[in-house]
Amino acid sequence: LRDHGTGPYRPDSHFLGSHVCAHAANKLARNATQTTGSMVAHLKKDNHVFWVTGTAAPCTAIFKPVWLNEKPLPDIGPLPGRRFDRNTLWWHHELLHRSILHDYRHRIKIIARERDLMEEKYCNAAVRLQPDKRPDLTCRAFRGARQATERWILSIQAAGPQSKNRLSYRRYWKLQNKKAGIENKIAG
Repeated sequence: LRDHGTGPYRPDSHFLGSHVCAHAANKLARNATQTTGSMVAHLKKDNHVFWVTGTAAPCTAIFKPVWLNEKPLPDIGPLPGRRFDRNTLWWHHELLHRSILHDYRHRIKIIARERDLMEEKYCNAAVRLQPDKRPDLTCRAFRGARQATERWILSIQAAGPQSKNRLSYRRYWKLQNKKAGIENKIAG
């Protein structure tokens, strides 16, 4: 779900959402090509694990384990609305996602290694876990993802951009950020 095709990825340059990991990008299909949440179902006879982001952009998010026959989710805050609310899981992650989009090629590297290590840790735990411990792992994963997201936002803000996207793309996201009330919070 993180596939951006071959070669260096630029979210401002792909056409008609031709990648699995979809970022709004062009005038024609811009509003139809944004991933808003991702899920992978791992179905085994005795252990159905659902890996969810709960956030946009699987490439910038951490997949977290959820079991539907258990208490499925910890408290993840209020449901997201049309306007930014840092208390919601989805909008909190949007700070990270939209900041990475400003300089995807460089900024994704800031988070990719830790993101992958965290997911590997959760995967290894999920296959060995006793059923009564599953809700604890789900809670730890959601809490860990939120803490990592906060660290990554700060790291990206400190790093600053190394390259710029096309003007039309920057204008599009500036307008979207203004509509959402998030424009002054994004690391440009």
